[in-house]
Amino acid sequence: MIRSCARLAAAACLLALAPAWAALIDRERAQLVLMPVPQPPRQAVMQAPEERTLQAGDLISVFVPDQATLTFTEGGKPTAAVVPLDEARYRELSAQGGGLVAEPGLPAVRGHGWQRFGAARAGVVHLQVRHAGAVKWYRLAIGEAPVFSYGRVVTRTDQQQGEALALTDHDQLVLDLPGEAGDGWTVGPAARSGLTLVSLVPAAQGRVKLTLAVVRGDGRPESPSLDIASGARRFVFDWSRAAIPLAR
Repeated sequence: MIRSCARLAAAACLLALAPAWAALIDRERAQLVLMPVPQPPRQAVMQAPEERTLQAGDLISVFVPDQATLTFTEGGKPTAAVVPLDEARYRELSAQGGGLVAEPGLPAVRGHGWQRFGAARAGVVHLQVRHAGAVKWYRLAIGEAPVFSYGRVVTRTDQQQGEALALTDHDQLVLDLPGEAGDGWTVGPAARSGLTLVSLVPAAQGRVKLTLAVVRGDGRPESPSLDIASGARRFVFDWSRAAIPLAR
């Protein structure tokens, strides 16, 4: 049973979650995994709460007995800083930015399961886990959501064809290559290379700049190589798709 807030407060929590997480779409989210071992109340009160730090937009997974009660408070009152998530929503958020579900390699434990939550905003939240008269306390220090500017402009020349190249779905690749704009340039099919041509313009004398964008989607390109040709010239750039990194 979860008592993070009353029903009306829970609805407000979910609404509060949206603005903080809307700016984090596609960012790989940090995962906080808690596996509490409750203690008798007299013993638990003698110990300081276990402290953890995270940021707004991060995900929290707590492995507890089915009958455990989890209560989130802020300043001794119910809080909107942490909200419950159903399993489908949790997995959807976990997958954003190429992230994975946070589940240590545990065998199935009868009568136990995962409770999922999301950090909706900054604050200091206390979590009480109670089961069969025993208690475990956590202090969660939630920082502000990271500010992340999506998309970089990555530049390569013909002299860098062998260098490692990783691009996120928001990046653009600018290639500075020898040749003229009217030389009859061809770029390998987007379905194979995972990149599509945006523009081709003259650059310095005897050179051109080709701007390419990553074809967004969950699939991988059929070929890890971008093949570009102009007359007798041929240029090949190997690349890989990268997850949007955590902005820590």
